[in-house]
Amino acid sequence: MKDIKAICVILLAGVTALATTSCRFEDDEYFGESAALRIEHKAQDMQHTLASAQNGWVIQYFCGREVSVFEGFNLFASFDQNSKVTMAGNHRFLRDGNAGKYTESTSLYQILKEEGLVLAFNTWNDVLTPFVDPVAWYYAPELIVKDGAGMNGDQNLVVLSFSDKEILLRGERFQGHVRMIPCDRPWQDYINDSETMRNAISSDAVNEYFVTNGTETKYISGLHNGRMRYSEQLVNYVQNDSLSCVFTPTGLRFETPVELGEDKFQELTLTDDKTHLVSEDGKVTVTAAWSKYLATTNDIFWIDMESVSDDLKAEIEKVAAAFTAWNKNSSLSRIGFGLSNASNGVNGIVVEWGVKSFGRITLYKGGLSMKRHSDSLGELTIESFDEPLPDNSLSGSNRGKVVEAVYELGKVLSTTWSLTPDSYFAPTTVTYTAKNGSATFTTTKQ
Repeated sequence: MKDIKAICVILLAGVTALATTSCRFEDDEYFGESAALRIEHKAQDMQHTLASAQNGWVIQYFCGREVSVFEGFNLFASFDQNSKVTMAGNHRFLRDGNAGKYTESTSLYQILKEEGLVLAFNTWNDVLTPFVDPVAWYYAPELIVKDGAGMNGDQNLVVLSFSDKEILLRGERFQGHVRMIPCDRPWQDYINDSETMRNAISSDAVNEYFVTNGTETKYISGLHNGRMRYSEQLVNYVQNDSLSCVFTPTGLRFETPVELGEDKFQELTLTDDKTHLVSEDGKVTVTAAWSKYLATTNDIFWIDMESVSDDLKAEIEKVAAAFTAWNKNSSLSRIGFGLSNASNGVNGIVVEWGVKSFGRITLYKGGLSMKRHSDSLGELTIESFDEPLPDNSLSGSNRGKVVEAVYELGKVLSTTWSLTPDSYFAPTTVTYTAKNGSATFTTTKQ
């Protein structure tokens, strides 16, 4: 019986080995062929792959690393089996008045069989060729430069790997990284959705970010333009790296993997609750420094009077009464935070009031300087104020009562507030809740 069991084990091992060997041969379809024949078959496979994408391909295109001033670009391509390609894009380097406009252009492509495969766009294409043109991009197309490097773009792309899910390439001359993925929607929709995402997670105002894996933290500055600084601190940084990205409908993707301690990340996706971005493996999170923006912004966020808690409402009513006492034709219009339009540009409490004269109401703004700072995300501290309301229209014997009332309001506001924004990347409405009491109010950017 033992001998029979041993024979069965040997036979089973033999069957398993044969199955494994069979799979290995199937994985390498061209095993045993000459090198020339293998690369010919690979070229045919790639051409079939290129042409089979129903909605064409998104090309995440980066110029070579010798030029460090460009963001990544979303280009689009649809290939046929007869060496024609239609490309599209709306990038800022399109010529003939098309910069920033959706443009399509048809040209030729070829799969070169060198040491490996090379995807070559070997005729002029209005969408791609501006990156490759030897003319310096800031001179094109007026000035021709012999043997110039232009934008360090490539039209011959070395194929690193390909499948029907992803094609990875590298510029043959300038080594720029290029990635192609099947497009899952109409090209214009992909452009619109990516732009919507870019504006949802970045802006000219809120453009600094915390990058953390729970152990280490670094900072990104300048994401909105797709070209940014990656450093160990936001200000007075010692070391920094330059990063480029393309925006996607779900977030963004960097040209190459980015390191944070022992972790690496390349693609970031906006979370379902829209509070932060998260890496592929969930280990790295990226959060906008939105509360820092609220502490320094010149934009005015006006207080919604309907949202003000009773204790604060009493102080604001005193300010309104002081304006009426100062001038019976005057009334408080609104109060907010930001930069007043007064001559000395006071940043802090902004007070707007109206004066009625001959049936018309003229609005004026004054300010009370306040020191605001955000030491931790989601909090804002108001510490001090030291400037009167600076406006020539506010004069007379009762002027002091208005200033005093605004000062008293400033004292009540001088505390640490917990903030809840409507957007954790570009807030336009923010609710303030005092950490040492029940005071609360909501502000809206206008």
